Formats: sequence, C-alpha cells, structure tokens
Amino acid sequence: MTATSAPSDTLDRAIDHTLRHWPGDLPAPPGHHRAYSIGVLAAAAGQACSTSWAPTRQSGLVRTAAWAAWWISEILNVSIRTVWELVRAEYRRAHKVSPYRPDMSDDDRADWLITQVGMVADTPADHDEDLADALLQVATTATAWLAHTLHDTEEQP
Repeated sequence: MTATSAPSDTLDRAIDHTLRHWPGDLPAPPGHHRAYSIGVLAAAAGQACSTSWAPTRQSGLVRTAAWAAWWISEILNVSIRTVWELVRAEYRRAHKVSPYRPDMSDDDRADWLITQVGMVADTPADHDEDLADALLQVATTATAWLAHTLHDTEEQP
C-alpha cells in the first residue's frame, strides 16, 4: 500500500460495507424532489463530519455515499452496480488527492466532503449531467473516507 491511496480491496470493502448497510430509512421521495434530496445528502454528510466516534461517522458516510449513488442512478437511469463502477473509476483517477490519504486530518476530510455537497446544491436544476458529476464527487469522497475509517478501525488493537 502506498501512502497516497487505498488499496483497491480497501475501497471495495468500503463499497461492500455501504451496500450491506444501505440505509432503509431513506425512501425515494415521490417525484424526486431536489430540495428533499439535497437535505438528505447534507444531513448525512453532517452526521459524518460532526463526530469522531467511528461507528457514527461510518454510518454518516454510508448514508452520504448511498444517497448520492441512488441519486446518480436515478439521473443517469443506470444500475447501482454501474454507479459503484463509476465511483471506483473516479477514485482511481483522483486517488492522490482523495480523503484516503493518511496525511489528511479528519477536519480536512470534513471540509472536502461538505464542499462537494455544496457543489451539488449549487448545480443548476436543469443540468442533470453536471448534477450527476457533482454527486459522483460526493459518493467518491464519502467512500474514500469510509475506506480510510475502516482501515483505521482494522489497525487498532
């Protein structure tokens, strides 16, 4: 493992963890109301950023990644499996600046994630491709941070 990236099996474990813990309390809103979806995404990211307790942080990251992935699948009309392949590809492309980097603090990771959520909120409503791209950044950021927290949890005695 290098100091700048998660091994692909760690990222895959984070994706598997997200799929196993897919939040059942996030129903798809009728008509897919954008404001509702942004609120859910912001609340989940806020949960991840507001605690240092690993289980709560991991839950928030799972909720953030899962909601962003679901929303991408709705926008692009693709399967969740396809969305996770997009997350893997984006992680490989941007791994040197991802939240998995061990030299990043959790405050830096939180800033990064909230910035990405803000970009989703700032995307014009009629720009689906731009919205999907912004959501992909959120899903990738949350998944990379989740990979980091899972890796840290495994290394603790």
